[in-house]
Amino acid sequence: MRKMMLLVLALFLVASVGLVACAEEATPTPVPTPAPLQAPSITLDGVFVPSPGGNVTDPATQALLVGMVVEAAFTISNPNDYMITVDSVDYTLQVNSESVGSIVAGEPLVIKGLYDDMYVPANGQITVGGSSYVGFYGMFVLRILQKGQGAGDAIGDGIKVWEAVKKGELTWTVTGNMQVISPYGNTAVPISATFKP
Repeated sequence: MRKMMLLVLALFLVASVGLVACAEEATPTPVPTPAPLQAPSITLDGVFVPSPGGNVTDPATQALLVGMVVEAAFTISNPNDYMITVDSVDYTLQVNSESVGSIVAGEPLVIKGLYDDMYVPANGQITVGGSSYVGFYGMFVLRILQKGQGAGDAIGDGIKVWEAVKKGELTWTVTGNMQVISPYGNTAVPISATFKP
């Protein structure tokens, strides 16, 4: 009986080795490598002034001031087959080719459009926006320091710009830069657009 069991075991072992030897080796399926990062596009959807020339709350100080909040909205489109990260969108906003104002006189109004990273899905798009407070006092001081106007002229000029903004008669120009990062490369995308309400 013992010899019979050894014989069965030996036959089983020989058959197993033969089956393993006859099996074809499996060929691993190659994993496709994603294409290098294609630069996404950023388009200006518009520049909006919700309540120009009235009393607004300064987002930085929460103080009630005479001014306006300027908002810009963009659409970012991702042409890649994988998600990308928009690290920053920084831009300078001008109206009729001159700065609409600044906290520091003589500098253009620079808006940090994003405070946190934004993720754009593969072959998808997102809408992002940024806003900044522009005070009448900043426009007034800017005209005195940059243009050398007297106080009366600076106030008159500032009021004309203010009224034109209220009526939607000005052309807004946005220039800047969008920083994009991904596992397959990083890139900077320039922003250059105009908008007339």
